[in-house]
Amino acid sequence: MNNSKIESIVERVSEWSKEQLYLGYNKHDGLNSPVLNVLLGWSKWSRIIAIQIIMRAPINLRPFFLIRKTNNEKNINVNCGFNACIKFTIFCQRFWRL
Repeated sequence: MNNSKIESIVERVSEWSKEQLYLGYNKHDGLNSPVLNVLLGWSKWSRIIAIQIIMRAPINLRPFFLIRKTNNEKNINVNCGFNACIKFTIFCQRFWRL
């Protein structure tokens, strides 16, 4: 894969993340479902079941169970770190070829 293609992919991913305002789902957000809370209650085992249902479903059930996207600090950090790493790698490749 050439550098221009990598740069365009990184830019598209970065733009998409910014458009989403860095909001997203997380692994244990089944606990945030008001529907599952009403149906299953709030005991230890019902919370485990809620997490597993949402996490292991082959399709995204979050909208069906009214789970909203939340602010995801990991996404911000990973995206910024990834962008910096890719840009630094491309810079080094260009520098050493000169």
